[in-house]
Amino acid sequence: VFAGLMLSFPSYAHIFYSNGGNQTPSVFIEQDTTKTNRIVLDVKGMTCAGCEASIEHKVGLLEGVKSVDAIYATSSTTIEYYPSKVNQSDIIDAINETGYKVIDDQKTSSTITTDNGNVSFYKVPLVCNAAPTIGCGSRAKPVLNDFENSESVDEAWLNRAGTVIAVVWSEPDFMTRRNLINQVFTKHKVNASELLMDGYAENLESFQAKSDWLKGSDVDKLSKEEAGIIADQILVSIKKKSSLSASDEAKLKDKITEKFYDFFLNFESMKDLGNPESYKARLSEIKKFGDDLIGSDNMPTVDELWSACSSAAKSCDHQGCSASCKIPKG
Repeated sequence: VFAGLMLSFPSYAHIFYSNGGNQTPSVFIEQDTTKTNRIVLDVKGMTCAGCEASIEHKVGLLEGVKSVDAIYATSSTTIEYYPSKVNQSDIIDAINETGYKVIDDQKTSSTITTDNGNVSFYKVPLVCNAAPTIGCGSRAKPVLNDFENSESVDEAWLNRAGTVIAVVWSEPDFMTRRNLINQVFTKHKVNASELLMDGYAENLESFQAKSDWLKGSDVDKLSKEEAGIIADQILVSIKKKSSLSASDEAKLKDKITEKFYDFFLNFESMKDLGNPESYKARLSEIKKFGDDLIGSDNMPTVDELWSACSSAAKSCDHQGCSASCKIPKG
């Protein structure tokens, strides 16, 4: 019987830690306007919800700890605390006393990054197919908008490379944050993971400088850039069939860019964004414009234009990125 109780401990461990470490200690129920810091620790040995509860309970007892969020799935524990009342060493010691260990605590305590706890970074697969060096604005915009429309978020940003989303929080509660993150990324089928430790520090430095980050609808600039790259690739196909004057080339490029930029801003669903027929419909309009400008004999067919600028994006799952035209290697 005893062995059975011990084996099933994870299923009822929360009973012994019902208040958990996420409860603010009673000493801090009064309004406290002092600045808080946040640290994220890698913790070895957590395998269940009972492990999380044990750490949250132990650390939550420390005077000066505002909140604790242990996650066994990522082997991490996030602590928000008042540095004037408790230090990082005390927090690390408290975790180690539970039997779970902060990984390389000497190294961690000196390299840990702190801020006021209001920014989180998430690794995302939002790289543009047409231009692998930039993010896909049309894919990222709905995600950023959903974050910014939430009362829990002040701002949402995408780095220019399309690999990281930064969320600036107005909501201090970590469970509320986690629920919103799951809701938004699941809705838009974005496979995201939170960046911790070194990944957090690296992106925080870049984000604070606001170098190569775009906020909310500013990612439309990436869509405009993507449309221009597609236009350049289509022009290569047209010029293989006929010589173009500088004036005609400029008019064609403007028209192609306009058509695709409009599509990236106004597509009806993510299914349209990943549907080759959506792109062929724009190519059909571009061909008609080109027929009138330089003559139908000098314009490739719609299928030739599509073949020239895309391989139907076979490497794209239409979930992590758009299915826009891909530039052939070389």
